[in-house]
Amino acid sequence: MPEWVFDTVVLIDYLCGRSGARLYFETILDGGATGAYSTISELELWQGLRPGEEERHDALLS
Repeated sequence: MPEWVFDTVVLIDYLCGRSGARLYFETILDGGATGAYSTISELELWQGLRPGEEERHDALLS
């Protein structure tokens, strides 16, 4: 079970490089925690997608 569940705002903050959100994702990448997001958050991210952002979104959601 994931230790953190991220909503859309946190995912967007991470994509924008905001330091607060980045700390959570760095912890996950370092193996210090696990995280998840809902299908609603995934849909909201794809709805707000701008041209040229597909690769970055794919990397975050994989």
